[in-house]
Amino acid sequence: MSNRHLPTYEWRDAEHAIQRINNRTKKVRTVSVEYEGTIKKTEDRPIRIKAVLVVSLPNLLRLRAWKLGNAVFDLTITEDGVWWWSANADVEQDQWILREESFSGVEDVGRLIGCTQFDLNYTDVRDIGAGLVEFRRLSDSSSDSLEVAVVDRRTLTVREFQFRSSGKLVPRRLILSNYRVFEDGVVFPTFVKAIGPEGWIAFRVHAVHLNEPLAHTAFQPPRRAARIYTFSRSGPDVNAHDD
Repeated sequence: MSNRHLPTYEWRDAEHAIQRINNRTKKVRTVSVEYEGTIKKTEDRPIRIKAVLVVSLPNLLRLRAWKLGNAVFDLTITEDGVWWWSANADVEQDQWILREESFSGVEDVGRLIGCTQFDLNYTDVRDIGAGLVEFRRLSDSSSDSLEVAVVDRRTLTVREFQFRSSGKLVPRRLILSNYRVFEDGVVFPTFVKAIGPEGWIAFRVHAVHLNEPLAHTAFQPPRRAARIYTFSRSGPDVNAHDD
């Protein structure tokens, strides 16, 4: 069961808020979600799709989408990198939503479902009104990319992530809303929308299964998938492609 009544907290300070958020998201180990979604490229008409997302926190994710019963795309994230398969023969055109900068911090797949673990590097905290607080940090020490988390002050739920790089006037945004309380007090967003300069993709939850066992093949990319991003100790390699 789920309900729309979220637990509320008395605000003390940023460190206490981060501890509260992390304690809550630690309850989530695996997620399986059925979505109904829409993809909209700036100059194109919206496309309605159905999708299934499976996640094993902190770093395994697979999202597969269908249109009229036919597979449209498959996105797989593992500890090693990101794989992409699409029914679109024009791969470059199809990857408009998967630009190089889209993968900053993607190793933490929890942020895509509102279950990220915050660290204390979010030292720049700003009250922006309307009951919201911004947590800001640089994505990494060698980058000028800024990551912003907009958090509801009362419920300590992440309402939005923004990823801003110098020279880019339009930030990439991940909006999380319609949170509900599920089993074991897990708070989970039932609407997710990713927005970038070239378009957006939105998903509305149809069904959620939390902390259930996942098949060992759940995060095995399709044979025809290309590795488009590689994680390494020295940093990500965005030029890696598997044949």
